Amino acid sequence: CMHDRETFCENRNYPYGYHLAETWNRLEQYVIVGSQTIIANTQVPSNSIYIYFVNNNGWNLAILYYDSNGEDIWFFLPSIDISIIQNRDAIGQEMSASISETIQDDDYVNTISDISFSVERIQKTVQAEEEPEGFLKHNTGDLQVSIFEDGNIGHWGYYTNIGEGVQFRGYPDALYASGLIIGTTTRQSVNGQIGSFNILNDLINVEPITGFQSDTPTWDQIASASFDDSGAPLPYGINVEQTSYSNSGENSVFIQYSLCGNSTTYDDLFVGIFADWDVGGSASCDYNLGGYDVSRNMAYQYLGTGESDPNYYGIISLGGMSGARITEAGTNASIRDSSFTWISTFLNESITTPDDYRMWIGSGPFTFSVGDTLNVYFAIVAGTDLDDLKSNADAANQKYNAILLK
Repeated sequence: CMHDRETFCENRNYPYGYHLAETWNRLEQYVIVGSQTIIANTQVPSNSIYIYFVNNNGWNLAILYYDSNGEDIWFFLPSIDISIIQNRDAIGQEMSASISETIQDDDYVNTISDISFSVERIQKTVQAEEEPEGFLKHNTGDLQVSIFEDGNIGHWGYYTNIGEGVQFRGYPDALYASGLIIGTTTRQSVNGQIGSFNILNDLINVEPITGFQSDTPTWDQIASASFDDSGAPLPYGINVEQTSYSNSGENSVFIQYSLCGNSTTYDDLFVGIFADWDVGGSASCDYNLGGYDVSRNMAYQYLGTGESDPNYYGIISLGGMSGARITEAGTNASIRDSSFTWISTFLNESITTPDDYRMWIGSGPFTFSVGDTLNVYFAIVAGTDLDDLKSNADAANQKYNAILLK
């Protein structure tokens, strides 16, 4: 569902993020991630704070921090002197700013002043006026899935106006955000596209998406693109060639990720997909349920009430399922580590209480040497009910074994 950051921005007519060319003619933004933060005279926790300086006809500052429950809280402060950071581009430099502002939150009043912290990272981005769409929509007849050129699926991050999501039989878009993630046991952390948690730029397009080609009668829509993880804070140094396949009359879309390593050998690599399903549309996101089918290497979600969308939606890890989790848990601060746990371990728990769930599913571990190519396959499937979903999953597994593995 829509995160607080979007509500925050909309309520104040204040767009957030990197991907806002359609809102601002030119976006210039500094992002500072502070460590060992000291904040005087405030109730704000001191363990994690993000400071955003944004130029929109004058410099403004927004503060993001995490409360005791791990939820993200935003404050917006106008008219900040940007000179305190414009020339500060070295890691480890001390920074400070004196801010006197009282902010009314929903539950209490915070006064923020005398913020000081050590610079961990500064990013400066300048966004051009137009952003390429960068996706193609597979259409099998009943099932439509948007595939992006940078590893996103359905939409570009949490921007539901970019891409057409996943739709089945004319029902509302069922997918809020989704994308490829990769990680290793050594790091216990992932890189990838986790749009619901504001991780949007880990994977960088190298070759634009092209298509559709056909290989009848097996596939009538084939698209390809390539990207790497050079946008991540700590890249794995992996290039990915992405190929997506679909065929008219079939209720599945296949995605092949061909990974090629540049500099490091891994013997503990996991590859997965994150998916924030909102079956029934955003208004119904809190009423979703889900489950697992171990024999089919599949996790799936559906709407508990079934009124606005009676269909079932699943993701299959076609080479075997190393882990899966359907959960409402996760915070921006820890989501990379949690995501690795959830694609590499499996609880097979029962999900009986409707909620706004998100899905993780993975494959691995793989040994991956420099110069090797590793092919990993997933399929997005849909069905009119659980039995139909299983039947379509069986057909997808059979086609994977008969065609893609040849």
